[in-house]
Parts: sequence; structure tokens; C-alpha cells
Amino acid sequence: MRQAIAHAIDREAILEGFYSGVGTIADDFLPDGLAWARPDDIVRYEYDPERARELLAEAGYPDGFSTMTLPDGSEAPLELWYMPVSRPYYPTPQPVAEVYATYLADIGIEVELKTEDWGVYLDNWDAGTKYGLVMLGWTGDYADPNNFLFTHFGPGVIPQSGYDNPAVFDLLAKASVAPSQDAAADLFKQAGTLLNEELPRLPIVHAPPVYGQKTALEGWVPSPTGGEPFNDIFIEK
Repeated sequence: MRQAIAHAIDREAILEGFYSGVGTIADDFLPDGLAWARPDDIVRYEYDPERARELLAEAGYPDGFSTMTLPDGSEAPLELWYMPVSRPYYPTPQPVAEVYATYLADIGIEVELKTEDWGVYLDNWDAGTKYGLVMLGWTGDYADPNNFLFTHFGPGVIPQSGYDNPAVFDLLAKASVAPSQDAAADLFKQAGTLLNEELPRLPIVHAPPVYGQKTALEGWVPSPTGGEPFNDIFIEK
């Protein structure tokens, strides 16, 4: 099912249309600066609606679907949630969500677009009460693969993601205490291979934030992870 959705999204068109081509197509959850921890045999889910329909049929949905099953067993219209605010990873979330809905409809998956106040959006995500498809992203706090992997695929986020894979948890935990970068890389790559196959979340693009700087601005060094602390920045007068 998740692989079908991956094949339904034209990520190259998303990158060109909404990011002006600034960035790269994401095949995994690590930014380009941490490529040393990526799997060597990573699979790219190319845009292929026909293959997406085949996978849906194999999963028992030859005609697609338009509902989701809630934790209490009841059925509800399938929702696609988009953020109400612009973020570096989703500068224009609503138009992107509308395009996602079009791609999904093309393979027979009908969604209702939803949004809500940003604070409520995040609270419901953290509580694990936002169901269906949810748009989010991440800008790194520090340049370690586990800031991207353990943060989003570790045991602490099972309520949000519904992803519970002890093998991935174990690999990421061991990588955090590995004695060398080479040893850590091997563990991260094993975890990345599992994530690439199981797709608990679908990576779309690695889009570095775009900034403009006035000549009077001093002290700013762009972050390679996308997170920008501004506490050391000042204006020269």
C-alpha cells in the first residue's frame, strides 16, 4: 500500500514546481550532508501510476479506496492533512496537498483535504490522534543521522507514526554508541534499508532553506542541516 502511494507521486515534478528545482529528490530520510549513512542499495520509487495500481490490486484494492479505519474499528473518509503555515520543507503546503490529492485520485485513492491551527495540528500529531495521511517535515538540530532517524522512527514516536519495528530500534540505538563512524554507518545503512522497504513515511524532497542576507548582517553561518539558530547574528551599523 505505501509503496503504491510512493509510485503515485511525481516527486521530480514536485521539486521543480514548488521548490524551483532547489534541492534533490529524497529516497531516504537523511539530508545530502549525511549521505555517508545512507544505504548503498537504496530503491528509488519512480513515478509509475500503472505500477501503483498494480500494487493496490495486490493489496486487495483493485478499485482504490476512499476511507480509513479508525482505532475503534469504525470507517471514516480518508483524510490528507496539510499544514496551515509555510515551513522550509513545505513553503506552500496547501497547493502541494492539492497536487498530492490529484496524484492519489489518479490511482483510485480519494482523500479529503484537511487543516487546522498549527499548534493544534502539532498537538494532535504528538498525541497520535491525527489519522490518514499527514504532511510534515524536519530541519535538523545537529549533524547526526539519528537526529533524523531515531527522532522519527525510534520507539518514542510509535503513537504518531504507528511504526513499531524493534529491528530498526535496535540498529539505531547501537549506531548511537558505535565506536567509529564506519561502524555507525554500517548500522545506519541496515536501518535505512528496512525503512526504504517498509516506508513508514514517504520522503519527497531534500529542500535546503533559501535565505537572503543583507550586507550589514554579520555572524551568520548557514547550517548544513537546515536548522538556523540566529542568536549569534547582529546588524553592523
